[in-house]
Amino acid sequence: MRADLAHALVLYEAGNYKGSEPLVRDAVARADALAYPPLVATARYDLGRLENILDHVEAAQAALREARFAAEAAGNDRLKAEIAISIANLVASPVESDEAARMQREAEATIARLGSPPELVWLLHDGKAKRLYAAGDFAAARDEYQRALAIVERLDPESLDLTNLLNNIGACDLALGELERAIATNERVRAMRAKLLGPEHPEVARSIANLAIAYMQRGDTDRALPLYEQARELVERSLGPDHPRVANTCTTSGCFYYQRNELGKAGLYASAPSTVREGVGPRDQTGGLRRAARGVPGALGDSTSRAPQRRARGWAKSRRHPKGRAARPGNTGGPRARPG
Repeated sequence: MRADLAHALVLYEAGNYKGSEPLVRDAVARADALAYPPLVATARYDLGRLENILDHVEAAQAALREARFAAEAAGNDRLKAEIAISIANLVASPVESDEAARMQREAEATIARLGSPPELVWLLHDGKAKRLYAAGDFAAARDEYQRALAIVERLDPESLDLTNLLNNIGACDLALGELERAIATNERVRAMRAKLLGPEHPEVARSIANLAIAYMQRGDTDRALPLYEQARELVERSLGPDHPRVANTCTTSGCFYYQRNELGKAGLYASAPSTVREGVGPRDQTGGLRRAARGVPGALGDSTSRAPQRRARGWAKSRRHPKGRAARPGNTGGPRARPG
């Protein structure tokens, strides 16, 4: 079972979420049948990460809650703390804000009892930053991301975690209108992710899309549109035509074309992705685009934006290229400028 989970993780790291899904679900079923808490915690934690990346938020929450109970039963405080942070990051609605605060306090207490290991402390800053960003306090969110970044740079300056934090700092810069900084940061993130994950990975597409959005906000549509088209095509190839991120990228492409007054293309991209592929024009979609394009879409946070974070154990050894022991990307989807 652990071998299957390791194989699923390799597929996950490569962006092959559909290939990873049956392996993870089978591992969860077998772990539940064995009723062995350490295996249940690991399998359900991986399932929560996968459900999140597939945009199944309620299913992700349920899996993570079960993983947390199993980690507690197994006496694994490190994993329990990390899962608590992940739950807090997933819980975004006002109704659930009490649970987010409770999970954050539990994580803080557990991490303090463990002696405040840096590979867990940075996750606290990262989680706090995500919630500040969701509340619209972009300057404070950036400060928290910078604190997390300082720790991760000491742990491993070439990690995927570092690229995710830089991505989210770029999203904060974009939200604050600091466009040149946002462009420079997103260029750096794109290069790092392409090196670590390969040029076809969906997280590389996210970086390209963020770069396009920054150029569009600067008014440079000639640079923005080709980049966004590249990102859209990459997302569709890597995640499949029915993934929600494909619909999101099509809508944003429509906004870009609307701002250029190319209404025919704008309306086409505002339709469902399947309609775009078939070349069939929608009904008049430009009314919605007119509303959306009044403000250019914000940047996309890392795939860890709502996703669970990576396991802390073996951190420094496991955060590099997925051809070695695979790194665990965290949060990761994106609203407005949804950091991971």
